[in-house]
Amino acid sequence: MGIHVKLALFADRVSDDVWQAIYEKARRVATQWTPRPLGAAWRHIGPVRVAQYTLEIETSDGLHFVGDAESLMTAESFVFPARLDHPS
Repeated sequence: MGIHVKLALFADRVSDDVWQAIYEKARRVATQWTPRPLGAAWRHIGPVRVAQYTLEIETSDGLHFVGDAESLMTAESFVFPARLDHPS
């Protein structure tokens, strides 16, 4: 796909405001990337739930990548989280 991400961080050391700024930068890069990244979504065909590829990579969980739209090659699914879970 051309994007290689290794994400290892201490969530309790990153404030919500800082993470939001990081997320927005990642979203901006991903939406301008060439070739466009593919996401995944679900749709219903009658009573059957079917997975499909989509150009929409942003979900309620964050940025979801599964491949690229030019080659239609897929990779291991990766979600760049929109929010970090902070320990209580």
